[in-house]
Amino acid sequence: EKNNNFSRLIDQNPFKFHQQEMIYFHEPYPQINSANELSLICYYSTQNDHLKGIYGGYDSNNEMCQAFIYYYPKVESFPLCLSLPVYKNKHLMNNKRNWTNKLSLYIKDELES
Repeated sequence: EKNNNFSRLIDQNPFKFHQQEMIYFHEPYPQINSANELSLICYYSTQNDHLKGIYGGYDSNNEMCQAFIYYYPKVESFPLCLSLPVYKNKHLMNNKRNWTNKLSLYIKDELES
C-alpha cells in the first residue's frame, strides 16, 4: 500500500500475542536505503484499561512495541539501530497513579525531544 511517500511493509492488525511469527519478504524484496526511514507503529486498545496507566515492558500484561529487522548485505557503518523514548524523570516509568488526561499531558511534556 502506498500513500504519498509512505509504503507499508507489514500490517499485523490485530496482533495476536500467542501467534507471533517471523515474516519473510519475497521477490521483489523491499529496497531500503539511507534516504529511507523505517517506522514501527503500534496501537494499543485501552478499552478495558482506561482508568489505569499502560506500562511498557516485557511482561504479557505490559505494552510491547518492538520489531527485529534483519538485513543483507552487511553494512559495516551500520552497527546498531535503536529508538525508544527517553524520559527526563525516570520516576515516570514506574508511575502507579490513576491515569488522567492531566497526567498524560504531564508525561508527554516530560519526554525528551
